[in-house]
Amino acid sequence: MIRVNRLFYDDHTFDRGLPAPPVLRKNRTHYWIDPTHHDAAELLSDADYYADAEGFDFEVWDDGRRIVNGAKQTRRALLKAGTPNNPCPDGVGGKWCDHPQCPGEALI
Repeated sequence: MIRVNRLFYDDHTFDRGLPAPPVLRKNRTHYWIDPTHHDAAELLSDADYYADAEGFDFEVWDDGRRIVNGAKQTRRALLKAGTPNNPCPDGVGGKWCDHPQCPGEALI
């Protein structure tokens, strides 16, 4: 079970209707989810997109900076835990990984 940012999770699931692992526990600012759930990869993909927030107009996007920060926190938690599509032995995977056995992109 890992802790993810509640604002980003709600934006991902309720505002945009995208799949995500079910909430197992919650408090005022965070949810706890199972990082091995099959929808964790979709949540990671979305967090990855928003964490690299170049070109977003924060003047017109309410809560934009908070959602981007939540995406960064969520991405960090998912990568550390390892998701079903992230078999990296260091929990890195994807475009950040330079392990030859990892299926992700080469280190940028």
